[in-house]
Parts: sequence; structure tokens; C-alpha cells
Amino acid sequence: MKQAPQNIWRLPWCPYKNIDGPEVLIALGSSLGDRKSNLYRGILHLMHDPDSQVLRLSSIWQTTPVGAAKNPFYNMCLVLRTRRSPEKLMNLLLSIERKCDRLRGVHWMDRTLDLDIILYGSRIISTRSLQIPHPRMQDRAFVMLPAVEIARDWICPSTLCSLDTLTDHSTIGMWKVGRFVIAT
Repeated sequence: MKQAPQNIWRLPWCPYKNIDGPEVLIALGSSLGDRKSNLYRGILHLMHDPDSQVLRLSSIWQTTPVGAAKNPFYNMCLVLRTRRSPEKLMNLLLSIERKCDRLRGVHWMDRTLDLDIILYGSRIISTRSLQIPHPRMQDRAFVMLPAVEIARDWICPSTLCSLDTLTDHSTIGMWKVGRFVIAT
């Protein structure tokens, strides 16, 4: 695996919020503009949501483009605890994408920011607009490798296997470029 030196980028301190609710695994990706800043902005929006508390952040991985995308991606995952329902959390994520200038068009095209719910506690949800666990998570090294860094023992409710067990991906075309840390 190609390994670049680890850069560490600080996020501002955020007061502790005593949030009672499920933990949620969210994947973040960016391939347009200043990718690091796009991820930073997305995380800040989540940190300032009064109904959520960001708990853990993975490394940022640079990955090769997928689908119609032409530019390399920065990908990462985070775990947060939330009082929001899955639908309300998804609406929040879509609103954050719009605030970060996300345009929707061709499927899997380059984007400023992509936010996906991968797991929501131990729930299985299947509606027209929301599939949890994310239906393609196991096929995506750019989701699974960052997820395992911060949630290796999380049991996927659809397979009843830990994320670590589900991850059998090569790191070819992927390398760590750094990580965000929350100031204390």
C-alpha cells in the first residue's frame, strides 16, 4: 500500500453534548475543488448539529475515481450519536451537501461532498428513499477500510458479521493522506 506521511488537520473544539441515541456510521467523499476543505465543512456542519455528537473520525484516504467521476476522491468515515430519525438524519446530510455546493446529475459523477448513512445502530431500513445498511458498502473499499479504522467490531445487521470480518479489500489505488482531529 502506498503510504504518504500522515498530515493532521485540527477541527475546532466542540462542547460535549449529552446525546442519547444510536450510533451512526457515515461515509464522506469529495472529488471536486479543495477536497480537504469540503470534508472539513461537512464535519463542521455535523459537529454543530444540536441533535448529534461526532464521536470518531477515520483517516482520510485518497482513492481512484469510480463511475463517471474523473478526479481522485478523498474518502473517510465518521461515527456520530444522534437523536434524529434515519429519515431526518438523511435530510440533514442532503442539506449539508447542498450547503457545500453539491450538484446532483449524472450518477457517480465528481462532487464537492457526498454524505451517506452506512449503518444506523442495528437497524435495517428499506424504503424508496433510504436503504440501511448501505446496499453497496461491502463492495467499496473506500467505505470499508475507513469504517474498520473506527468501527471494526460493529455488527452489520443484515449479515450479522463485524465490519472487520466483512472487509476483504485490497488497498491498491488507495492511500492515507491525513486525518482530522477535534481539538480538546
